[in-house]
Amino acid sequence: MIDMTQVQAAIASLGAVRDLVKVGIDAKADAKAAEKVIEAMGRLGQATDTLYALREELFRLQAENADLKRDAEEREVLKEQREKYELFKTAGGAVVYRFKGEPEHYACPNCLNAKRIEILQNNRTLSGKYRCTAAGCGAEYPIEPAKKISPQRRMASGGPGGWMGS
Repeated sequence: MIDMTQVQAAIASLGAVRDLVKVGIDAKADAKAAEKVIEAMGRLGQATDTLYALREELFRLQAENADLKRDAEEREVLKEQREKYELFKTAGGAVVYRFKGEPEHYACPNCLNAKRIEILQNNRTLSGKYRCTAAGCGAEYPIEPAKKISPQRRMASGGPGGWMGS
């Protein structure tokens, strides 16, 4: 006859074996799941890195776009200002830009080629030259014809035959 306690022990043993097999299957499944989770995490990391790289590229392109827009606006403003001037050969022989409106004035061609408008200033000398006062330029142009010194002025200034020239 079969002892009930033995049957219960066998059932308990089979249950324990079943639990061990299940743990083994679960462990194998967990290992596969863990492998899949690790693979998914790696792909997620790559996707995150790609998104960060795309974000940086977007910021770079936005900054470049803003710079290009600013440059285009500056070129448009310069173009509008430049259209108010015409290339002109002066009585002194210089080729400069002359303002088409009022007040009449001249602009430095060197500076205009460097994308800025600088008004030439009269040196107020007999040479008839005007100069550019822009930093780094200082070019001079003979706008007006050179004036001759009158004999009275030469004498007063100490030139040949003047009071200091003896």
